[in-house]
Amino acid sequence: MDIVSRTLFGYSFNLIDSDIEFPPELKMLESFVGDSGIIKHFPFLKPLSLALPSFVDSSVLKGYTYFKRQLARKIALISEKREKGALKLDVESMTVFDIMLEPDQDKGFVVPETDELVDEAFLFLVAGTVVRESLRLSTAVPGNLPRVVPKYGVNVCGQWIPGGTTVSMANRIVHDNPDLFENPERFVPERWLGEQRKISEKWHVSFSRGPRRCIGMK
Repeated sequence: MDIVSRTLFGYSFNLIDSDIEFPPELKMLESFVGDSGIIKHFPFLKPLSLALPSFVDSSVLKGYTYFKRQLARKIALISEKREKGALKLDVESMTVFDIMLEPDQDKGFVVPETDELVDEAFLFLVAGTVVRESLRLSTAVPGNLPRVVPKYGVNVCGQWIPGGTTVSMANRIVHDNPDLFENPERFVPERWLGEQRKISEKWHVSFSRGPRRCIGMK
């Protein structure tokens, strides 16, 4: 998220270097992800939440409202700099939003509305959670992953397995385990945010684990 936020807005959330275990930006994003499900089924709440005074909307789509207003401030700042001629765009410092806020008449590109910009930013920031949850539900390797026990044998949870024995387990057994993933049959991208993320990543085995996992993960 630190890299994505710098690419989008020109500054980093600094989540890695933060001394706070659960920084406000991460809380905001987690809340926004939770709000997205409500927005999908009740889209009329989007304009309603933004129309309410700040002391009221804390309980109505809090994550969505906070995210959108923060983004609107960023857009206003870039637009103001552009109008004053104080915005110098070059390849090294140009961000995604610098490009999206720069119209190109020759190519027929116009600056998107704020709602569209919010959707784009949201997609960039939560893409990782959506991809991980998609991989959990549709495992890349549908069959078993066989392994041969070393010749000296091994003890697994009190069960002795002789050397040379072929053992295997399907990834789905892990990903569908309700003790590891609450409501495993549901698509819940927010399980990859906050404190839940530590457990989810530990048991994410779409590409196997250990020294013989997918070579693309190394």
